[in-house]
Amino acid sequence: MRDLFRPTWAEIDLKALSFNLKKLKSILKKSRLMFVVKANAYGHGIEAVSLYAQEKKLCDWLGVSSIEEGIFLREKGVKIPILVLGSVYPLKNFKAFFEYSLTPTVSSLLGAKELCKTAKSLGKEISCHIKIETGMNRVGVSRESFKSIMSFLEKNPYVKVEAAYSHFSSADSDKEYSLKQIKLFEKITAPYKDKIKRHMANSAGVLNFPQARLDMARCGWAAYGYLKGFKPVMSLKTKIVFIKTVKKGSFISYNKTYKAAKNMRVATLPVGYGDGYLRSFSNKGHVLISGKKCKVIGNVTMDMIMADISGLKKVSVGDEAVLMGKSLKEYLGPNDLALWGDTIGYEITTLIMSRVPRIYKK
Repeated sequence: MRDLFRPTWAEIDLKALSFNLKKLKSILKKSRLMFVVKANAYGHGIEAVSLYAQEKKLCDWLGVSSIEEGIFLREKGVKIPILVLGSVYPLKNFKAFFEYSLTPTVSSLLGAKELCKTAKSLGKEISCHIKIETGMNRVGVSRESFKSIMSFLEKNPYVKVEAAYSHFSSADSDKEYSLKQIKLFEKITAPYKDKIKRHMANSAGVLNFPQARLDMARCGWAAYGYLKGFKPVMSLKTKIVFIKTVKKGSFISYNKTYKAAKNMRVATLPVGYGDGYLRSFSNKGHVLISGKKCKVIGNVTMDMIMADISGLKKVSVGDEAVLMGKSLKEYLGPNDLALWGDTIGYEITTLIMSRVPRIYKK
């Protein structure tokens, strides 16, 4: 590992990523796999994991949220197909899809017309994916709009509809609602299934609804290893930089939210909400030191936290503390941290800031 001026870092296990993507491909069988790398690859580092997946041929497509993410990947040497999952606005931005060989999502007839107009003005052909609304009620076209867009684009020589897709609302939590979404998507796309590809399943959809795997699946959370049967890719670590004895009755950190009930040994760790370690973990969270859980005491500050190490027999400045990941037999994953912060695991990994260096292990 490279020398760090501040001993706080995220380890990204590329072997685990490889295992997860290969497992997904084996589950999907003939269906293609889109590796979703939006939002800096859920915090794992979009450049490194995308290039690794391309080099090892671990996926067929990459999925990003924005044009900017797609451009970034092209400029870093990514050659495989990239679908921009987010909506395009202003519509004049369609020009970038041609320049950087990106695949746009069309979610309105107006967008389809503007894409055709841009293609004609440039004299270039392009493929697109149409997003269909089935129950998420975020972005997507209705059944009637889908038919209108298909009819319009079938007559256009420049723009080809490569696929149609939709997005589960609750594939991990509501079977009945998810089945309704699948049924609606199949009903809307049935007349075109021999002409275009279809995709709907996210990670939970792949595992819970085999009928939704279709021609391709878009996977992120399982690829990063945070569902049962997959290997976690990210660990968040730091080192103890200070140890002190705090006397009974003393307060710890800002606003006096923690009062020592006895004499305590307290370790200071150089990580805080400025790194994405949420302030809501104050007096709730734990860190792992020598395989033991140590409670976070006092308010999480911007750059440091304090942990109770009174129960540890041997601990020294410089010892490793695992904020997320495994220490001996104990493990804390993003879903565990999410419980302390009343949020979801996705937010935990995505919010780990850029000032936390990513160390990639092959």
